[in-house]
Amino acid sequence: MNRSAPRPAAARSGHRRCGGRASVAGRWGAGALVAAAVTLPVASYATHGGDEPVVEPGEVVVVPSGHLDLGPRMESGTWELRVRDDRDHPPVWRDLEDVVVHVVDDALVPVPGAAEYAFLGLPEGSPVHVIPQVEQEGVVWVGWNTQAPEVVDRLERGADLSLTRVEGPGAVHLFLQEGVSSEPLVLWSSTTDLPQSAWMEVNTHTHANWVFTRPGAYLLGLESTGTLVDGTPVRAGATLRVAVGDEVDPADLLEQELGEAPGDAAAAGDAGGAPEPTAPGAGTSDGPGADAAGLLPWLGVAAALTVAVALLVARRGRRARALAERDQAPEVAR
Repeated sequence: MNRSAPRPAAARSGHRRCGGRASVAGRWGAGALVAAAVTLPVASYATHGGDEPVVEPGEVVVVPSGHLDLGPRMESGTWELRVRDDRDHPPVWRDLEDVVVHVVDDALVPVPGAAEYAFLGLPEGSPVHVIPQVEQEGVVWVGWNTQAPEVVDRLERGADLSLTRVEGPGAVHLFLQEGVSSEPLVLWSSTTDLPQSAWMEVNTHTHANWVFTRPGAYLLGLESTGTLVDGTPVRAGATLRVAVGDEVDPADLLEQELGEAPGDAAAAGDAGGAPEPTAPGAGTSDGPGADAAGLLPWLGVAAALTVAVALLVARRGRRARALAERDQAPEVAR
């Protein structure tokens, strides 16, 4: 199948398209999370320059703020999962094993009371640390992309970024919010079976909300998979280290590795991160305007982005059908 062949249309049941105009909502209180729904035209691609350097392994950095992107690169013909550090000029690519993401307490927000956020498993108002969908000053901003030049040249259609393992004191959730009236699209949740995957077209870049339900040290097993234009399957894994909270020493995570015993991720998810049992109805609110008030900390004013956000698909058992639709598409010469 040529990469230039028509792509399957976004299905209501399993596909979400990020394309259109930015959605605007209001802030809620001082210091509230600015995590807006941002949608840009699919055609506005911005491939990274080919001269971005790769840092030699062993140069350790702790990142409490600024822009990072997870993403695949082709290094001497080998598919690798790295992190693009956009705090430097020009940006540099780093080994994930040398990076600790520090989510500081400025990233704390209360859980909304709207029923759409019941998947977080916490009572309304519970404090959680959030890496936001849109950049917030003083808080690290982590996205992912498929824009490295050789990846753009050689990748067929797109790639999956999968969460394979989680070790930490609470649950981890990744969700995308398309607008103030849209329900959250949950991409990953450690409270359900792993692995879980999010698919992205080649030459695109996006951000979502990363929720950590308890402070502490987290190790996230990640895997990037795809197929090259010559039909070769590619796969690479790495560990994302995340220190959550001001009281956590990021340096401690450098000595930690994901364990080999199965079930660790499920155990972390079962904890749910709830500080206390959820009271009946705690995750919902039926009062006038209650849902809107709960949404506002999570949906602020959309920031102006200089990156393209295109097609993003959460795979939840419907991927097989999507692939079948793709294979039935007519061939078009490149």
